[in-house]
Amino acid sequence: MKNTIESIIDNKLIKTVFQPIFDIENEIIVGYEALTRGPKNTEFYSPERLFCVAEQYDLLSELELLCRAKAITRFVELKLTGKLFLNICLNVMLNKDHPYGETIKLVEKSGLSPQQVVIEISEKSPFPDSDILLKALNKYRKFGFDIAIDDVGAGYSGLKQWSYLRPDIVKIDRYFIDKCDQDVMKRKFLNILFELGRISNAYIIAEGIETKEEFELLRELGMVYSQGFFLAKPSETPVKTYPKLDIAPYKEEESNLETIASLVTSTKTVEDNQSANDVYNIFTDNLNIHAIPVLHANKPLGMIFRNQLMESYSNIYGRALFYKKLARDFMFKSPMIIEHSMSLEQVSSLLTARENSEFTQPSIIVENQQYLGVVSPRDLLRSITDSKLEQARYANSLTGLPGNVVIEKEIDYMLNKQKPFNLACLDLNHSKPFNDIYGYST
Repeated sequence: MKNTIESIIDNKLIKTVFQPIFDIENEIIVGYEALTRGPKNTEFYSPERLFCVAEQYDLLSELELLCRAKAITRFVELKLTGKLFLNICLNVMLNKDHPYGETIKLVEKSGLSPQQVVIEISEKSPFPDSDILLKALNKYRKFGFDIAIDDVGAGYSGLKQWSYLRPDIVKIDRYFIDKCDQDVMKRKFLNILFELGRISNAYIIAEGIETKEEFELLRELGMVYSQGFFLAKPSETPVKTYPKLDIAPYKEEESNLETIASLVTSTKTVEDNQSANDVYNIFTDNLNIHAIPVLHANKPLGMIFRNQLMESYSNIYGRALFYKKLARDFMFKSPMIIEHSMSLEQVSSLLTARENSEFTQPSIIVENQQYLGVVSPRDLLRSITDSKLEQARYANSLTGLPGNVVIEKEIDYMLNKQKPFNLACLDLNHSKPFNDIYGYST
């Protein structure tokens, strides 16, 4: 068995197949996941069997390097576009004997950019309790690779690792996709995962989609990035265009509720590689600015606060210690990042769930993860309060239901948008005697 695995590695008897990952909003391919297949018509054609036996005989590192080299070379040969997703075994990544820097060498030799490559690790393997994994992933991040966690929800650490590792991309395990259109619990769980993606500024990919019904339900829940047999199967020569799908056209429900976008204001920003002195100068030249978003390619990474930086600089050694640091080294890495289309009530719920120390901090507003501006908590609370007061002012005092003004406002909205709607006017006979006995709550 060991000789067979050694022969497969020495003679490079593996194939790489690619499965596309789609952006369903823009109907484009955003990347390809590289998958390994062993020699056909053998038990090692299955990657699970191939890697399992290789690990038994301490050949996992050699097999993994071969798979990466084949995937990168073939990706370039096929002139595929978007990002290349490389699956990396956790045991290999944490193996001290595994040669460091081989992936970046392979990528640069091929002519690809590290920004085109995603390092994908599976949650099905037990994650270590220490910070060894985080340090290993940070080495990849320094080269410019994105980090993805695969099979979220399937294994050992779940949301804890998501919170700790802060991946750029999260893939939902197939278990939660399978027949999700028939399972209320799965639907609720998926709703939470998509919401966590928005909060943590991570791209969520629903993988393993095999039916039309699963796809349509996931689209309704907010899925943007998708992967699965329903869209395209893995292939040595994968598709390069968005498929024609037999699905109903999606009509997103419009809302007349005010969104957070209406409160966005502009402010000074800095790039993640700007110096602490650059940030300090912005604060000293602009006394009305209390927080500065930190961006990389217009994607928000964090926030720097006036009081914290000024306190550091006020120390006798503060300037000497800080002036060489870059913005990304001392920024707050978990600011509240909100999609511009969220309603004020949704944002209010998110805001009140934050730590007390973060409640007064401004929020960063994005559109498809691209920076738009900021919103102060004062503006947000004022707008929410005004909205609640307006609702209360025009509500029926006995029933608490919307009154005539609110109803007329809703009708005007529907008419202006030229949206079809139904209007029913009901006059209940003898309602007063019933109410006198049972009350409106009945």
